[in-house]
Amino acid sequence: MIDVRHIPYGCSVRHSPNLSKVKVINSIWQVWPSFWTLGTEKEWPGGGEIDVIEGINMMDHNQIALHTTPGCFQAQNSGQTGQTIEGDCSTPQGCLVAENKPNSWGPGFAQAGGGVWALQIDVAGIFVWYWSVRKYFRSHSQRLMITEA
Repeated sequence: MIDVRHIPYGCSVRHSPNLSKVKVINSIWQVWPSFWTLGTEKEWPGGGEIDVIEGINMMDHNQIALHTTPGCFQAQNSGQTGQTIEGDCSTPQGCLVAENKPNSWGPGFAQAGGGVWALQIDVAGIFVWYWSVRKYFRSHSQRLMITEA
């Protein structure tokens, strides 16, 4: 689990004072914050990589990706709430799912005061959940009030 209060977003300028938040691709400065796991047994992508949080510049949603060697595909009818962009995990972008909650990235994420992600790696599959901080804590505090009453 990771509880995040702020993620940088937006477009970068050429002379960014904080280069740790900036990635240069084809001489273009990018804002590309991310949080991921990386296998230790083999060279990438043989050990696998799971991007739990990833977005670039002015994207309006988080994207979740799984990077593997050939032969790994996202299950059909997985019951997910996000939108599958790519189902072949061996492509350069990996199996890619766009989160459909408007507060999972960018201004919506900042206005919500952050969010919480959980990653489960299991024999049944790899699962990622996201909760908006305000919505999550408000719903749990209401539930507690009802339970205690």
